[in-house]
Amino acid sequence: MRKYFPNTSLTRANAQKKCITAGLLTVSLLITGCYVVPVPQGGELGRNAAKRHAAQLANGGSTRLSGRMYPSNQRANAYGVGTASIVRERANHAVFTANLSGKTFTGEATRSASHPKQGTANGTSSDGLYLNCQYEMNTAVRGSGTCRVSDGATFSIHIGT
Repeated sequence: MRKYFPNTSLTRANAQKKCITAGLLTVSLLITGCYVVPVPQGGELGRNAAKRHAAQLANGGSTRLSGRMYPSNQRANAYGVGTASIVRERANHAVFTANLSGKTFTGEATRSASHPKQGTANGTSSDGLYLNCQYEMNTAVRGSGTCRVSDGATFSIHIGT
């Protein structure tokens, strides 16, 4: 077996394999550098929005997350699609507001200490109805969950819409 490079154990066949591998690696790195990421019109990328959200809280500012509530049973169909918002005033306190067919529910929202992506929001209406929502955040500004009104109506909630 003839050595391709003096003072090494590298043969011509091994040198060609290493050269091809290096070439393929270089091409793949160049291709991955040319990736197009669509940005929503007038919106921010998820990481930028998450950084802005964290910076607002760190600087003592509030941040607002809005969502839509979609009926998931027959009783909820009478309410139709609702809206909700969570306004974080500090790291450990948020105000929860929901509107279902003209009924406004107000209360508070908290995150689980052991599972910080999971949270609970509770609110009451002026006529004595109670709304409980369980949600999980997929990013700092987007999440989903379920809500139940004390009269039996259930909803799917999508946060970040």
